Amino acid sequence: MKPLVSIIVPIYQTEKYLPRCLDSLQRQSLTNIEILLIDDGSPDKCDEICAEYTAKDNRFKVLHQKHAGTSVARNLGIRKATSEYLMFVDSDDWVHEDFCKDAYECAINNNADIVKFGMQRVVNHNNLGLQFKTINALSTGHKTREELIDHQVKYGSSSCDKLFQKSLFDKDKFPEGYDYEDIFINIVIYNANYIYSLNKVLYYYSYRPGSTTTLKTAKVLSDWFEMHCQLLQNLSSWDIYPPEKIDLEFKRKSLTYCIMKEKDLSDSNYLFASQTLLNTKTIPEEFTWKQKILFFLFKHCPPLFDFICDVYGTRSNQA
Repeated sequence: MKPLVSIIVPIYQTEKYLPRCLDSLQRQSLTNIEILLIDDGSPDKCDEICAEYTAKDNRFKVLHQKHAGTSVARNLGIRKATSEYLMFVDSDDWVHEDFCKDAYECAINNNADIVKFGMQRVVNHNNLGLQFKTINALSTGHKTREELIDHQVKYGSSSCDKLFQKSLFDKDKFPEGYDYEDIFINIVIYNANYIYSLNKVLYYYSYRPGSTTTLKTAKVLSDWFEMHCQLLQNLSSWDIYPPEKIDLEFKRKSLTYCIMKEKDLSDSNYLFASQTLLNTKTIPEEFTWKQKILFFLFKHCPPLFDFICDVYGTRSNQA
């Protein structure tokens, strides 16, 4: 019988967390699923763990590739998936037992191309244990693509808190060679016809040191800025987002980039970001008070701006 949902799991250097992830997928209340494990050339024991699960449960299928990054792994999973619906899980996270069931039933009952559901960020504090915080909350009901994209611009983009109709990926694929590839998912949202939101937490995102979202290397920071700029350019060309909001987001992202990136005139992203700020004559009212102070210092007292960024450790690791 053809699986109802294909779950794509890119795997790289997560052997400590992988069993928890795969156990949560094995316990799914919707049983007619396939779980595509994409071993992204992981140098640890992840391949052995994958082999254990495929040996005892034929819903697990493992695919191996040379290390090429999350986007390449996800695109491979999309090509190999056999069901009509796709879901994405990162190998250091885990999911609710109704992760597939609730999202799939919402899609069927509401004729939805995309189902958005709740996510919780989980931080392991040694002295306090696991701390859960719901993020990206959105009320239950039908949503327009404009509503969902606006929500993601404000609170961040993720591929893991959604179910997608596979046909949405027929033309567009995850951008390969970039970190923060989840920002791309807004293009998929733009191409959707019907979107439904379920205000129920089905995904648990493990916030941990060393993951892509917590690293601040020069490449990760550059990719973050480039992907956001591409999104804002898309929003402008799609004509579904007010120009003044796009302009504000360019300024916000530019300020963040200059806060985290040391002055580097050889970096085209830095030149673009700094020029965006220098061309802004007045401090945007929508900025937080911290952003307003740093914006003022960047324009009028760069040495103090750099000193504050260095002291408070907001600079990226330039490696």
